[in-house]
Amino acid sequence: MASGNSEDVKFDYEGALSLARNLWAFADDVEAAAGNRLTSASAALKDWKGTYGDQFAGRANLEQTDLGLVVAGLRTEADGWAAAWKDAMDEQNRRLYARKVDKMKEDRSTAAKIGDFFTGFEYPPEPAPVTKPSPGGFYATACLGA
Repeated sequence: MASGNSEDVKFDYEGALSLARNLWAFADDVEAAAGNRLTSASAALKDWKGTYGDQFAGRANLEQTDLGLVVAGLRTEADGWAAAWKDAMDEQNRRLYARKVDKMKEDRSTAAKIGDFFTGFEYPPEPAPVTKPSPGGFYATACLGA
């Protein structure tokens, strides 16, 4: 009997976590660069007065806001890839569980199947959801079939 459970989820598990790590690290780099630029801008503005100093201060503040948004966006995307990893892992585990149940049913004798009609069939426990990998390291929290 063919079902959607007969095929594995097509997903690059390690690639997703690697991308999440890289996005998070890039966010760290952008955040550090923003801090360095703020320090440099503050030093420049100590003696820079007048209209051009005000214009520079406005652009420096806008840059800090924009860089903050970039950092937040990168971290959101990294977290999204970790969530996609979790969703794919949970779906694959559901498929493996369904295959196991189908195999158990197939292997039962006719007499056992008739008995199941009256007493019911006892399924193994369903797989527990895996934990989403945490920011920074984004290490796998489970392996397939666990």
